[in-house]
Amino acid sequence: MKSLSKASILVFLAAMLVAATVQAEEQTTEPQNYLLGSGIADITGPAMGVQLWGFVRDGQVSEGIHTRQKSRAFIIAEPEGDKRVVFVSADIGSIVPETTLEVVDRLQLLFGDLYSLDNVILSATHTHSGPGGFWHMRSDQGISTDFYQEYFDYIVDGIVTSIVTAHHGLQPGTLLINTGD
Repeated sequence: MKSLSKASILVFLAAMLVAATVQAEEQTTEPQNYLLGSGIADITGPAMGVQLWGFVRDGQVSEGIHTRQKSRAFIIAEPEGDKRVVFVSADIGSIVPETTLEVVDRLQLLFGDLYSLDNVILSATHTHSGPGGFWHMRSDQGISTDFYQEYFDYIVDGIVTSIVTAHHGLQPGTLLINTGD
């Protein structure tokens, strides 16, 4: 059996999320036509000398790049009107509130009120293999590092870029929604 790629799984999860949101009151087995878009952007952090995310022991710092970190955005929109949802999966340790707020602020500069806290969902893959330093706060548990504004901005830029790419790539598509035992 062929295994599914991470992107395929994320598309499935985003579709399920939208299905639950958009079709919560009305369940149907009829095809639902939407506008669908996806985008990807690099959010790889500093290659050298930054403490890795979530590691408690000092000295566990990055020593190069093995795999690039990405932001993957998926938009599902109704063909008429402004109802839509954005789901982003970012290859970082966690999403902090400041990241979400900054992403939404930047999207609103570009698209007005089309994207907001009500329809933008950011998720992290929870990798410990990427740099830390994008949190705005320190933790007594030792899971955060010094704050690096440049890396924070790079993550936000990448997330916004992936969403903008998905937005500009919206095209007609069909989602099939079904329920059963």
